[in-house]
Amino acid sequence: MTGLPARTVPCPAVRTFKPMDRGNPTGRFQAGCRKPSRGPPRCKHYAARCPVVLARRKNLPFTCRHGTVAPRGSLIASRGALSRTRGAGGSLGCVAGNAGMSPLASRSCPPGYRELRDAAAWVELPSRSTVQVRGRDAVRFVENFTTAALAKLPTGGGVEGFFTDARGWVLAMAAILRIDDGLWIDAMPGMGGLLAAHLEHYHIREDLVVTDASAEYGNLLVAGTCAAEWLVSHGDTPLPASPFAHVAGRLGGITGRIANIDWYGPCGFLVQVPAAELPRLASWFVAAGLPSASPEAVEAIRIEERLPAPADIVDKTLPQELDRDGRAICFTKGCYLGQETVARIDALGHVNRRLALLAIDAATPPLPGSSVTSAGEPVGTLTSSCLSPRVGTAAGLALVQRRGLESAGLEVAGAAARVVPTAAAAREED
Repeated sequence: MTGLPARTVPCPAVRTFKPMDRGNPTGRFQAGCRKPSRGPPRCKHYAARCPVVLARRKNLPFTCRHGTVAPRGSLIASRGALSRTRGAGGSLGCVAGNAGMSPLASRSCPPGYRELRDAAAWVELPSRSTVQVRGRDAVRFVENFTTAALAKLPTGGGVEGFFTDARGWVLAMAAILRIDDGLWIDAMPGMGGLLAAHLEHYHIREDLVVTDASAEYGNLLVAGTCAAEWLVSHGDTPLPASPFAHVAGRLGGITGRIANIDWYGPCGFLVQVPAAELPRLASWFVAAGLPSASPEAVEAIRIEERLPAPADIVDKTLPQELDRDGRAICFTKGCYLGQETVARIDALGHVNRRLALLAIDAATPPLPGSSVTSAGEPVGTLTSSCLSPRVGTAAGLALVQRRGLESAGLEVAGAAARVVPTAAAAREED
């Protein structure tokens, strides 16, 4: 907010009606507006002398029966509804609310969920793994151990990839970022020591140094449809535009690395700073008015976005089973550890199980480890679970066998369940 108090003004009680047509399929109207609208109101008032219009001309926040409208570029909460609306001066302001959620689930969202989805919020991502591989041979060396293509990756670029063992089983999934003198590998908590030891095991004469730097850095996520707008208005560094691109920048006087990530929705940024500076950066976000989110909100979004955590990558998991082929596997690159298995599966055209998002008809999410069954036969195991505002029920991730993916009678811990299709699959069905 700008610090100015909100002005409460009456909304003109003029009702206009527009018959049902292409622009107004429901035939509804809103008081005090030029024309009906199906979605969240935009407050296009009918008269230039309307007190709301006068408030907008002065760039003040105001409230009418449509909710609160923000001045240019500010973040506000309006009647608990998730929407984007026009702020004063015609620029986009951000309003938190319930877009994309069922009415039932929207009443019980984890704190900060709405903002992370449809406005902007920050949250700490504790204990993330950071492995640095620096030296003249760093890129060429790591290329031999990941499914991602690194050879042509420019400085400031990045890519998602799997690290596999000699049998092609997944050790970890990571974001691999190209820096001036090597690579910066970011992964889920608990993977730093494993990845560093795995790479060092094969390091013989190459000119490089492998370091598990997980304890040296702290990580914050800034996400939401207005996250980029907020960071641009409060920082002094142009933001990276494409997923896994990254820049060195300053926020609140603190220098760190800002990476564009789409793991927690289409608009998100991972901010990495020295661990000692993390409390100061968090305090700066609070002082600047950026809402904070809860760990439960981040976990719900992670599951909804099908982002596998270490708990979801069970023993003997193959890369294609995690259903991220187009993002994390390059099928045209040269040899790497485990490539033979990955190439064989690609030639066969399918895997026998796949990581799936399940909607579970239960008031409380079943515990991870619960059996997924079809017609009484086990077809998988639940590995993560939450109450999902987007799905509208309990939800979870599970590696499900092919026959379970095609079954209409799934159950998890005795509760009916179904596979939630991916966005691409939903478009194909339409």
